[in-house]
Formats: sequence, structure tokens, C-alpha cells
Amino acid sequence: HIARRALKDSHFDQVVWTLIKQYVDDGMNRDWKLRSALIFTLRFLLVSEPSSQLVTLLKTGEYWQNLQFALSHKVQEYRKLGICVLRLTIEKLASLPISFETDIFTWDPAHKDEYLKIWDNFTTLYEIVALETALNQIQAATSQILNLFANHILHPTWGLILLSTGLKATMDSVRKYMVSMLFMIDDKSVFTSNVKALKKTFLPAALEAHYFTVKGSSCPYGERFSNWITSIISQSKENASVAISVSLEYLVEQPTLFDPSRVYLTFGIINSLKGKNSRLISPYHLELIKKLFEVESEE
Repeated sequence: HIARRALKDSHFDQVVWTLIKQYVDDGMNRDWKLRSALIFTLRFLLVSEPSSQLVTLLKTGEYWQNLQFALSHKVQEYRKLGICVLRLTIEKLASLPISFETDIFTWDPAHKDEYLKIWDNFTTLYEIVALETALNQIQAATSQILNLFANHILHPTWGLILLSTGLKATMDSVRKYMVSMLFMIDDKSVFTSNVKALKKTFLPAALEAHYFTVKGSSCPYGERFSNWITSIISQSKENASVAISVSLEYLVEQPTLFDPSRVYLTFGIINSLKGKNSRLISPYHLELIKKLFEVESEE
């Protein structure tokens, strides 16, 4: 009934989706509101074509950011709701004659088949990593997951969601494999497409003390990790300075971090600053470096 009325009554349509948008915005801090908004959107899309106001909402970056928030959620139910809404949204878009572009999502009906194929691929891989979470399936799908980052249609933040949810898996073997996958991505600049995830998820996962085991006189994992940090910074071009900031902030905010982890993270930053890249250092970076020495002197 609500869907039918929204299609006929533009004022009612506007009231409904303004309210839902408010629920989603509040849901960033109150999860039950996000859940309610996702359930409503899902039910609406199941029984109806998108109304005028919903189409307007689809064209905003917020709609897709909110879906990403649900897909990245620690609770399985939110992830399931997020992927169902995403699948249905793509399905409905396929029948609409609209093209639009936001920061993290684009749609072009002229290349509909190509878009449908990549989104079908993404949602299938998401289910393997975030919902079913079986190591053998993830291993079998590794090349497909890595290929997402090379696809021009898919913004890299979507691929990062697969990695971040995999790193939150309950099984240690899955988390360990997902860490190894971080290093497999060719274009390391993708990690600066979501600096919050880099700082809150990827760095903590990759810096866990048990990975830094010494073999003979070297630490193969530490060297691999520092090369990863160097590549993120050196390949990120306009975001290189941000990558340095995130790495230094993490060192400052984690004064009790395992010593070899600190050393290899620092080593990765230093290696990225050779040659022309030394110009990337800003007054803010110097302030962070100063704080690092203050932490050392306190100890």
C-alpha cells in the first residue's frame, strides 16, 4: 500500500523517503534504525519499481555509502540486508533509463550488460567472503577478488569491503589468508581510497605480532609488510601524503605496539621517501614524528 501510494502521491513519496533517509543517517550511531531503514527499502523494492524520490536518493553518494556501511557491519544480519538491498537496487536500475555518477558508484544504461556482470560477480564474491566464509572457497576465488580492483566500473572501496569483512572472520585461518591477500593486490593505491579502513582495519590486522617471526637473521613477513607500506605511499600519488599521515598517526596512537611491528612500519615509510618523494613530508608529519620521540623518552 505504501509503495502504491508513493508512486501516485509525490508529497507522500517525499515524506516517506525523507524519513527513511533520516533513519539511515541516525543509524550510523543507532544500529536498529539502520536495520529498520534497510528492511523498509528491501520490502519497497520487492513489491514496486523505485518511486520518483527513491530514484533521486539512488543518485546520491549517501545511498551507496550507507549500503557500504551495512556490508561492512560486524553483525551478519546487517550484511545480509545490505547485500539483498544492493542486489535489488542493481536489478531495478537495469530497467531505468537513467545514468549517474557518485564518488563510489556509477551507472550507465548504455553499458548495462557490463555493469550487471560486474555487480553479479561482486555480490557472489561478497557472499563467499562475508556470509559463507569458507577458506577453500575464498582461496578458489582469489583471482576473481583481485580482479575486482582492476575493474574500471567498480570503485576500489567495494573490493576493500571484501577484504575488511574477511579480516573480521571468526576463523583464524581465514583472517591469516586475507592478510596475505592484502599484499597480492597490484595497485596498492587502492588502500588510500578508504583511509579510515586502512587505519582501523588493514594496518591493525597486518601488524599483529605473531606474523613477525624471525627465520635465520631475517623476518620475511616484516620485509613483505614494509614493502607493502612503501608501495601504498609511492603508488598513491595525490593521496601519498595522506598515507604517510595515517601510518604515522597509527604509530603515535599505538605506543604499546609490538616493537618489530613498529620498526617495519617505520621502515616502510622511510623507504617511500627516497628521491623526489622526500617532498611529501609536511609540518603535520613532523609534528607526529616529534610525538613519537616524546613517547620514546617517556619510556
